[in-house]
Amino acid sequence: MDASFLDHIDDIEDPRVPGMVVYRLDEILLTVLVGLLCRAEDFDEIEDVGVELLDWLR
Repeated sequence: MDASFLDHIDDIEDPRVPGMVVYRLDEILLTVLVGLLCRAEDFDEIEDVGVELLDWLR
C-alpha cells in the first residue's frame, strides 16, 4: 500500500508509437491530475496548468 501515484502510472502500458512521442505518458497523466486539482475545466486549461508548472511537474 506504500506505492505512490507515479508507481501506479508506471504499470500502464503506453500504446503510442515509439519515436512519435513528445511527452512521456506519466508526464501527461500527472499533468491531467494536477490540472483537475487546479480546477481546470477543459483540455486547454489543463494545458495552461501544464505549461505554467512544467518545471515543477518534471
